[in-house]
Amino acid sequence: MLRKISWTFSANVISAAVKWLLLVAIAQILTPTDVGDYALALAIASPITLFANMKLRSLYVTSEEDDFHSFAIVRNVAFLFSLLVLIGFCFFYEEWMIVLLVGISKLLDCTSDLLYAVPHKEQKMKKIALLIVYKQVGTIILFVSLLLVTEHLAWSLFGTVVFQLGYLLVERKVCLYTFQQRFSSQRVRLILTLGIPLGITQLIVSFNSFLPRYGLAYFATATEVGYFSAVSYVTVIVNIVMGAVAQNYIHPLKEQFLKGRKSQLRKILYVDLFKIAFILSISLLIGVILFGEFFLTLVYGASYAAYNPLLILLIGCIFFNCLNWNIDTAFMAFGFVKSQLPLTIFATILSIPITFILISTYSLWGAGIAMVTNSLILYACKDIFLRIVFKKDVLKASRTKVIK
Repeated sequence: MLRKISWTFSANVISAAVKWLLLVAIAQILTPTDVGDYALALAIASPITLFANMKLRSLYVTSEEDDFHSFAIVRNVAFLFSLLVLIGFCFFYEEWMIVLLVGISKLLDCTSDLLYAVPHKEQKMKKIALLIVYKQVGTIILFVSLLLVTEHLAWSLFGTVVFQLGYLLVERKVCLYTFQQRFSSQRVRLILTLGIPLGITQLIVSFNSFLPRYGLAYFATATEVGYFSAVSYVTVIVNIVMGAVAQNYIHPLKEQFLKGRKSQLRKILYVDLFKIAFILSISLLIGVILFGEFFLTLVYGASYAAYNPLLILLIGCIFFNCLNWNIDTAFMAFGFVKSQLPLTIFATILSIPITFILISTYSLWGAGIAMVTNSLILYACKDIFLRIVFKKDVLKASRTKVIK
């Protein structure tokens, strides 16, 4: 398990670092306004593309059948649908080209993620890690080179999209070496039945996480959105890292779930994974307090150093985001796919007025407080539900619902 986690962890650390370096490059080479335009494009495109993701990789890994073709059909349909929605949004946003390119890039990442499901199911995590590393290194080198030459965000994003398309062919050849084409319309319907609620849930969760940016875009300027997005991007990096770690616990959680061992499930969820989240958050807090200003100045520029208190505040958001990842992993392992949607909707309904009140009153600092509060509300809703499930022994009645 530790070896698998190390491969996954290393690859996703590099992936998260590259995504952050893209933002750093924009901040260093272009302007805070460009950072804001890119951040708003992410805020618009991310919920749509996360709907397309539908956590199909996790569904395939936990499925007992190897019908990858059925999952691929669902992915292609979701890709086209999401692309049409993105194009529709472009008519209402001035920087429409950036939104479209960011959206296409993220949709291609979704396609790659499903391809990784095949070696993931065989527990060949090293193969996935190497594919991710090579892709991310190529992406950052190309993006920074284009940004230096063109000093134009859209052209640089276009170049990375072309690179992703070419690399996708490599990933397909490497991952689908044992692929046998099988198709079942019944399976496609079942996957959609499970995937659509997950996609909607991810859309709402993403919308919830981007609420502060939407609020700042309404009450403030693109420049302020740029400062906030640059400082708060550390939460995205940690989310990616914690998600990679938590994914490795899907199989152990499912195994204990099928055996009905509630004590072991609690240990994995509330001891093992909690320790990882706590240690990660405390380590970041100490690092930000000691070196935050130096870090922001070195990475983004001197004008960003004044926002170190905001970065300290956001460590609280990181902690609750990590706990949310833990709960989501348990939901996937237990087959509680549809249960996430009403919980997420309820949390979002609570978060929307809180976010806009805080931002209209305290601007950037209100946005930071809102990020912490929203993450806490979402975690509390899911955790209360799961504790009720443990207490009432609903797990026993739910074991037959895990996808077969």
